[in-house]
Amino acid sequence: MKYFVTVYRFFLKNLFLLFFNVFILSFFKLFKLDKHKVVYIPVHFQCQGNTYAVVEKWLELFEDDFRHVYLCKDTDKFRENKHREKGKRNIVFTRFNLSFFYHFATAKYIIREAGFNSVGLWPSKKSIVVQLWHGAGAFKKFGFYTKWNKWRKFWREKDIKNWDVVFCSSDSVVNIYSKAFGGFDKKKIVVNGLPRNDILFELNKKRDDLRKNFKINKEKIILFAPTFRDKVPWEHYINIAKDINFLATSISSEFKIALRLHQSIPKFILTYIDFSRILDLNAVKTEEALVISDILITDYSSIIFDFALLERPILFYAPDLNDYYDRRGFYFDYKSFVPGHISYTKEELLESIKKFDYTKWKTKIIEFKSKFNPYFDGKNSERAIKKILEIG
Repeated sequence: MKYFVTVYRFFLKNLFLLFFNVFILSFFKLFKLDKHKVVYIPVHFQCQGNTYAVVEKWLELFEDDFRHVYLCKDTDKFRENKHREKGKRNIVFTRFNLSFFYHFATAKYIIREAGFNSVGLWPSKKSIVVQLWHGAGAFKKFGFYTKWNKWRKFWREKDIKNWDVVFCSSDSVVNIYSKAFGGFDKKKIVVNGLPRNDILFELNKKRDDLRKNFKINKEKIILFAPTFRDKVPWEHYINIAKDINFLATSISSEFKIALRLHQSIPKFILTYIDFSRILDLNAVKTEEALVISDILITDYSSIIFDFALLERPILFYAPDLNDYYDRRGFYFDYKSFVPGHISYTKEELLESIKKFDYTKWKTKIIEFKSKFNPYFDGKNSERAIKKILEIG
């Protein structure tokens, strides 16, 4: 029964998108393209990440010269719209509604962070479609490196044909991005660094103040940040919760465990977490969570590329490594690639925290940072905007 409900919802979603695209195409004939309008489609419709870093910098550089429309689900941002002075609506936050359809159909610049997995949205041929992508470097396989059915592959290819430029974090991943996006023209892949790392760069200057805001004293914060897994039973996430609770109750008072889940991990896992012992960082921006942390524990998340910029210790917890290899896979050999000690049980992880020797891994972390994410100067967003305008 659950399977048929999922298929039914999938069918309705794609039927709606087909209808929506026909609706947009009719708009192209009725309205002119606005050369000063920029539409943003972030991952999970969040007011953070690469798209948000770009819109903030764009507003700073050009003030009222452009109009920005940001697709998001943040209720506070919609309140800002209502209270903004008349005539100063150079940025509007909107939901997926008729207003957004109009803006999407008439925007000169469409800036995104992900691909569309099904029918998706069809932009005007006169629009400039920018793919910032949401991950740094290249770790676990994505795009055309993963297994897709014919339906998904067909629509993803159609989507990619609309892209005018793709941004990536370093020269070492250009070939991977090209293949992952169906043989995308390498000349249209721009090595720039991630815009969101500008926020990380600025926040890191205020680290002491941020830690005070979170009432962190002398204890070392260990950020536990597991990634999302496709098609795994709920028991897997319950086991993650148990492992986090185990660490929180087993480590010395010198440390404190903090938790930040991937956006796609089911939220029910939070009910299994004992937050009386654990710092909940799920509601704060990713960059803030990284800056206040002293050590990162993750499994297969690309968050390692961001954290490596801070040149702090990273530990890896991979109890299901063999299964993940079979299900998703990596671009490199996991064991030799990651810049930190790997544990396969919660007991091993606890010991690795107690005995961790950062001096042993510091050189590898710095080399890892330089190879996969070399730009950390606070100017990634500005460079990206200049390139986008150059193309447009």
